[in-house]
Amino acid sequence: MVVSVHVRSTDGPEEFMQQWRVVSSAFGEPVEDQTDEQLARNQRLLDPRYTIVAVDDGEIIGGSVGVTFDLVMPGGGRVPANGVAGVGVAPNRTGRGAKRAIMEETLRRAVDAGAAASLLMSSEAPLYGRYGYGCAFCAASYEIAVDRAGLDSAAAIAGSIDLLTDRVAARSIMTEAYDQIIGGLAGQTSRSEAWWECILTDDADWMGPAKPTIALHRNAHGEPDGYALYTIEGSPSDSWLANGTVMVRELVGVDIDAELALWTFLTSIPLARRVRWQVAPVEPRLQYRLVDPRQLKITAKQDMLWLRPLDVPRLLRARSYLSDGSVGLAIVDDFLPSNAGPWQLSVHEGEVDVSPGGAADVELTIDQLGTVLLGGTSVLMLADAGVVTGSQDGIIALDRLLRSTPAPFSVSKF
Repeated sequence: MVVSVHVRSTDGPEEFMQQWRVVSSAFGEPVEDQTDEQLARNQRLLDPRYTIVAVDDGEIIGGSVGVTFDLVMPGGGRVPANGVAGVGVAPNRTGRGAKRAIMEETLRRAVDAGAAASLLMSSEAPLYGRYGYGCAFCAASYEIAVDRAGLDSAAAIAGSIDLLTDRVAARSIMTEAYDQIIGGLAGQTSRSEAWWECILTDDADWMGPAKPTIALHRNAHGEPDGYALYTIEGSPSDSWLANGTVMVRELVGVDIDAELALWTFLTSIPLARRVRWQVAPVEPRLQYRLVDPRQLKITAKQDMLWLRPLDVPRLLRARSYLSDGSVGLAIVDDFLPSNAGPWQLSVHEGEVDVSPGGAADVELTIDQLGTVLLGGTSVLMLADAGVVTGSQDGIIALDRLLRSTPAPFSVSKF
């Protein structure tokens, strides 16, 4: 039997709720309707251009949603991007091409909207390479006992910390402060006040935990330069002993001093016995300032942000480079032929030129470019693995150009 699946925009709140039920079932989650408050909150956050349903014979069998933001490139440049979320097909309606139709429609709409890249967080690693997404960087989770979390004697803790417990007031404060804090941190994504509204809720949501507290750090000049988003899990109800756990969802600072100040605060919260840092860089710089770094125990590591280049020359021009050099890139992109190379990437005294034509020194598929673009993965590593091909000189030149410090990372979940 030939089954015809087509995709289109979601039509109104009732249909959005149908989509929500289908996607919930696809992720194996309880199929619960959103409250009116949750629905209104998500509609303020989500970009309707990317709220898509897959329909088969008049029945919604799948869908996806999306957000828009700016992606911070190495060096602090920004490009418009879309974030894909909630891609799912009813478990009894898979194998009909619905997911491919959803993803291809999403990419077409992102290109039409002028996005330079499409981003997502994948529930399963093999799913999205076929659509041109490459894993740009990973994340890790850590745990440490507070009595083992001391810093070295050289750590000078300065500035002040404000506790933003009024979540309504915190939305506008953090919308402005966050933009300053993540300004030069590659891989981070901008956030609207609607985004913060979804994070700072009284009930747990897909964007984060319920009733989080923000510790906002200000430098000696009173300027915000870091923050931590956390909750506290208390002792069991039948125990009178202090045994709390500080659950850190986000910890970010413009420099190590801000991070160390926040770390000192988080590991000094009364009645807490341990800190669990849930979404952290694989190589957090503050670990090198601990008296005993091995006490920061890794509990998980997973791929985090997947990047799909939509406009190769724009992305290459938007980032900075740590060295001069030139290399010819042959890009393979079956879905967007406009990305296909060769492209000549040249950097001289900080000036970047990307022009079509010329000889190709390195060949990459579009998902491989997404993997190395932000500097989170070494080109040489992929070449040693037999993934990226090209001349040895070309591979070395590209590796040197794309290195990034600090390594890219994002605290945003979507």
